[in-house]
Amino acid sequence: MIRSAMYTLGLLGLTSALSFAAPIPLGLMADYAVFSADGFVNNSNFGSGTTTINNGLDAGSRFAFGGPDAIVFNGGAYNTVAFNGAEYNAFYNLTSTLNAVVGTSISSWVGLTPGEYTFAAPPPANVSLSGPGNYVFKYVGATALTFSGVNITLSGGLSSDDVIWYIPQDVTVVNSVFAGVLVIDGNGATVDANGGTTNFNGRVLAVDTVALFAWNTGNLAFNNSDPIEAVPEPSSVILVFSGLAVGAIIRRRQSSR
Repeated sequence: MIRSAMYTLGLLGLTSALSFAAPIPLGLMADYAVFSADGFVNNSNFGSGTTTINNGLDAGSRFAFGGPDAIVFNGGAYNTVAFNGAEYNAFYNLTSTLNAVVGTSISSWVGLTPGEYTFAAPPPANVSLSGPGNYVFKYVGATALTFSGVNITLSGGLSSDDVIWYIPQDVTVVNSVFAGVLVIDGNGATVDANGGTTNFNGRVLAVDTVALFAWNTGNLAFNNSDPIEAVPEPSSVILVFSGLAVGAIIRRRQSSR
């Protein structure tokens, strides 16, 4: 009985140390930095601004590229996707899953832990999220949402794909450092670097048109951070070896009888 309990303790410690929440499944959307299921992607670099998509990611939409200025791709390309095609259906499968999220209403953006949340107003200027784990933020406000001058930072092994922002309204992101997957269900998105810099560490996936603006001297850059393997907590590792070691001692004593 004791030996069984000690082995169980060791196995529980091993599970605690090595099991982490699985990444949020994006399916084929994982190939895209910018995607419009039923509209097009429009890019305008007015003045000396630039729009760049890095890390081999693509841009895609149902209708052909609608921007007057080119997007600079570092390893990716622009794709026109078919109505009811694989990418199209992958997007709507994702929105269907996110629409069903209930979540806990956010009273404070300080000290959040991985989980599912709802919010009805723009977040504060600085939001810090730590992993490992997954976050889903579902907007329940009745009007369009603007992220202006927002700085979202990730730590503790958290990647941008581990954070999903589900917005069933129009969305504007301007002069911000954004992190996560922005999923716009029902309308479109505007991502703007107007004379400043917007670093979008993640993706913009929308039902309708995605408008990209790098105006004046603005710089708009899309990146995507790969998941970082979380390091097991020391206490969990100690629990593993303590349980297994005690179990081995008991087994030796019983075998010597």
